[in-house]
Amino acid sequence: MAAPHYVAGIDFNPAVRQDAFDVMARLLEHYRNKSTDRAPEQWREPVGNYRDQDLWRQEIQAVFKKVPLPLALSCELPGPGTYKAIDVAGTPVVITRDPGGAVRAMINVCRHRGG
Repeated sequence: MAAPHYVAGIDFNPAVRQDAFDVMARLLEHYRNKSTDRAPEQWREPVGNYRDQDLWRQEIQAVFKKVPLPLALSCELPGPGTYKAIDVAGTPVVITRDPGGAVRAMINVCRHRGG
């Protein structure tokens, strides 16, 4: 079986494009051979990286406050009027299902405190 023709959704530079082709080819070979990639050795993350407060703040800002996050499963809001209140990286959030069944999310603060 030949590898499928790859059509990029984004026009990558040639090096990135070639890397994408190489990854796809490797994945196809693993699928055919029922195998997987193996690292040459075990990775050991320094414990200090888990305890570094500056690194933690940087990760919160770079990841959790910059990209959309999945905050609830649809089954957690089974019907109109249901809600879920959670804290997301220090920000209180409330998620509701309105009378029409649509899901809404907002920062969970009153107007005068939110201003």
